[in-house]
Amino acid sequence: MKPVTKKGYITVRDSHRRDESEMKEFTESRNVCEFLIYPDRYEIKYIESASAMGDCFTTLTVGDGRVSMLRGGLYRTSMIFEKEKRHVCVYETEFGSMALGIFTKHLTAGIGDDGGEIHLVYSIDNNGRFFSESELIITVETED
Repeated sequence: MKPVTKKGYITVRDSHRRDESEMKEFTESRNVCEFLIYPDRYEIKYIESASAMGDCFTTLTVGDGRVSMLRGGLYRTSMIFEKEKRHVCVYETEFGSMALGIFTKHLTAGIGDDGGEIHLVYSIDNNGRFFSESELIITVETED
């Protein structure tokens, strides 16, 4: 089935810290996005061209109580976020690839046909060793 496609904007607020003593500081980016509506899921596609990672092509898929992120460009990965679950992903960089564990502590995805908000809190580990804790607040606004 062909999805309903809308143009819009995505705002991504993110923070990362390596331990509890670090202050949480958010960075924010806003980009044009394509918002696709399927009967069983939503997809948000955008290019982050002004990032430290070079041009970054990202697709977020929201549905079935989970959020997945497929990222292309210089730093490639495919991450799955499900509350209280750990998924392993491969994170590819210009220097090589590594396996990372993603444990989602909090996930809310209030996305509807006109956009909405995704809130994720997750920890990242490398071979079971804590690497960082991250928080993402993603807001999608459609033009239609």
